Amino acid sequence: MAGTTFVGRGDELAALENWLDEASQGKPRVVLLAGEAGVGKTQLLNRFVDESEKQQPAVTVLRGTGHEGVGVPYLPLADALRPAGDLSALLAPLRGDDTPEHADERRLRLFLGAAELLRAATEAGPVLLIVDDLHWADRGSLDLLGHLLHGIGQADGSSGGRVLVVLAHRPVVVTHAASAVLDRVRREPWHRVLDVSGFSRFALHDLVEAITGHRASRDLLNGLEEASAGNPLLARALLARLESFGMLSVRNGRLVHRGGEEILAGPREIDALLRDRVNAVSPRARSLLMLAAFLGEGAPLDDLCAVSGLELERFLALVDEAVSAGVLLQDDRVAFDHPQLRQVLHQQPRGKRRQELHLRIADHHEPLLERRPELLIPLAHHLRRAGEMVTPDRLLRVSVKAAHEAAGIVAYAEAVRCYEAAIAASEALGEQAGAFVALLHGRAAYACWYDHDNEAATRHARAAIELARELRDYDLWAFALDTLARAMWSGDASTYGSPFDLGPFDELIAEVGEGDPALRGRLLRLRGWLRFQSLDVVNARTDIERALELIDESDPQTVGLAEYGMAGMHLAEVDLEDALARFDRSIECLTAAGDRLQSLAALRGIAMTQFALGNLAEAADAADEAIATAPSIAAWAEHSSISSVAASIAAARGRFDEAEAHASTAEELMRWAGYPPVAAVLYSSLAYVRHARGDIEGALAAIETWASIDHRGVGRFRLLLAVLSGQPGDVEPTRRPPITAPVLFDVAALSVAVEVGDALDDVDRIAWAAPGITHLAERGLRFGLGWPFFVPGLAAVAARRLGQVEAAERWSAVPRISS
Repeated sequence: MAGTTFVGRGDELAALENWLDEASQGKPRVVLLAGEAGVGKTQLLNRFVDESEKQQPAVTVLRGTGHEGVGVPYLPLADALRPAGDLSALLAPLRGDDTPEHADERRLRLFLGAAELLRAATEAGPVLLIVDDLHWADRGSLDLLGHLLHGIGQADGSSGGRVLVVLAHRPVVVTHAASAVLDRVRREPWHRVLDVSGFSRFALHDLVEAITGHRASRDLLNGLEEASAGNPLLARALLARLESFGMLSVRNGRLVHRGGEEILAGPREIDALLRDRVNAVSPRARSLLMLAAFLGEGAPLDDLCAVSGLELERFLALVDEAVSAGVLLQDDRVAFDHPQLRQVLHQQPRGKRRQELHLRIADHHEPLLERRPELLIPLAHHLRRAGEMVTPDRLLRVSVKAAHEAAGIVAYAEAVRCYEAAIAASEALGEQAGAFVALLHGRAAYACWYDHDNEAATRHARAAIELARELRDYDLWAFALDTLARAMWSGDASTYGSPFDLGPFDELIAEVGEGDPALRGRLLRLRGWLRFQSLDVVNARTDIERALELIDESDPQTVGLAEYGMAGMHLAEVDLEDALARFDRSIECLTAAGDRLQSLAALRGIAMTQFALGNLAEAADAADEAIATAPSIAAWAEHSSISSVAASIAAARGRFDEAEAHASTAEELMRWAGYPPVAAVLYSSLAYVRHARGDIEGALAAIETWASIDHRGVGRFRLLLAVLSGQPGDVEPTRRPPITAPVLFDVAALSVAVEVGDALDDVDRIAWAAPGITHLAERGLRFGLGWPFFVPGLAAVAARRLGQVEAAERWSAVPRISS
């Protein structure tokens, strides 16, 4: 496994780069970079230094590190200042004179000399001074650092102020002397604070993929997140441990953990400093802390006291002991002094002892549910972890309720666990598979899909379909097909134009016949949308038009979904005003039905349609509204999609920094959600922005990343970039038949043909594209998604090249932005 892979930290890097830019302009900055052990402070600084030296070759990097238990005076700053000058040489005139009366003179010579070295370095260019592991620096280094920082502040606005200082430290291991330096810095207006916390689920997902070359299954990712609390160093160690024990394997391209639900660390994976802190308390206090770790951060101390069974006086004494030892914070709830302390304690018990602790907490929670319903999901968690100590009927009863509760608060990963626990409990009870189990599979399928585990969603959906087929339960069958369709068009192999197996949908449509019009309408809507995703627009329109005739108006969700489907048809066929009206109607119905996710998709549709019309401000407003909404419902696939659209809109407006920011979000969430339909818009937008900035290599890199996800459509952009950069090579003539009735999906092919034909004076290529690009311009299309080709402008180019002067003038007069 790779050991130094760098992922995430884009925001942190951007902040550091911005502060370096400010410092380069004579505005000194001192950054207090705080983060726990193993969280990635040093890797972040390594990447920052690499990027800074590439982007600002004139920058001088001065870097030193504090070392635990090393008492060499001034060592961190001596190392850091070595490129600027020899710190030890400043003491040479007084060597051999260690008399106390000359101590102040020696100190003054050292301090003034060090400040002069730093000032001289700033005369040559900006300076980046980094002191890593400040918490281990010796007292002399800290005093000298304080003097240098004072001088930097005095040089504000001058060349001597061209300094960015980064002080990296652990927040919980700072010495008294280091605290004094940090406190002084915090009082200065030029200081900045950057806290580096554990990885998000998205960054942890990227870390696993970068290290192993495989995307993690949701189960593996959930286990790593729980065991590491997002600490990348611990996550790496856990992965290495699982690999060494043969607990990892690849299934269907995903890395899976072949153990149980929990991933446990060995003693070497836990920070020794924290382990020593835990071991410093008495065995009774350690037992209580272990129980607190299982109960979880934020649990009321009253609950901990009740679960422990201790007398109040004894309980409070043990809590005081834990607080004094620096394990717990003084609070009325469980609050560990360090994020990984809970991991240290939670990982210690093994086997049956773990199950006993989980059962003990579950037994405490269950009687309290009536007045504390928020305990339901934790109760289900503890019952699952209690294993065979819990009866299947109890596990089933609680898991079903908790799954419903988790889904209701958009905690779909937990909902999946609860539904699967309920299914397993049903099997353990020997219940005959029936409608109830089919419903559990159906709901598990939806929860898996929402959690972006399309493989598991497909598995559960097919199980539900098989049971529903045996029962001839058409409603349940249709419900499972709905989730199967979602998994099919969201899966790893899915992109626009992917063929889908429509057999399961055809089968039920034939079974239902004409006897249940509303159900038939729901099924036709599903099949129509799959056909649309595979670009079979004609048959898709037929299915959805028929669906709208059949569905019951009293079912706002199905009406809204069908209206959304029809809006997509109109957008594809460039009936743009009709598309807007349909999207608006869709949002109205879906909002009434409480379907926030699909409402979000419809809002994305509005942004796309307004963009196509050239209403860029309105398009950006709709995209911003959708982006602001998506995190609240954990709609990460939709968030990635709308962010790619926002990148395209920003690119068309010339807001390139904004476009790159949206593209970065879209890329991160696309990888997390495994949602390949985003790739075409995302990477073509990114290629446009980089090309516009003169970064041809970066533009080509974006196109090649797109090709690694979906090769279709990539070739034409490779050609476009080659031609625009003056390196076309051998260009094949156009041999495709003309596109007689172009749709929105044809914009890129037609636009590239005009751009390339114009650049190469290839009139045949332009003649091939001219009818299609003119047709789209006449339909009112101004922009296509992705690389924001301006369609009327290209129609003008084509007309001019073909000698159609009047048409060229007419299209040239069309403004880029609608009034």
